[in-house]
Amino acid sequence: MRAIAEPFFERSPLLLGPVFTLLLFFVVFLGVVLYVLRSKSLRFEALSNLPLSDGRSDSTNDPNDASGRTQEC
Repeated sequence: MRAIAEPFFERSPLLLGPVFTLLLFFVVFLGVVLYVLRSKSLRFEALSNLPLSDGRSDSTNDPNDASGRTQEC
């Protein structure tokens, strides 16, 4: 089987696809890592609290709203 497969893969232009995809993934991965490392941590701190926020513009996570009632989940 090796005698058949080896000459096929030596001449195949399709082998450039996986190599190109790997290089593209590596460049995008490095770009994301550099972006995260160079970004300010305050920006990510605000974004990390988004799932816990109730949609108000203030950043307090007080379970009581302004009227003194507790919020229902």
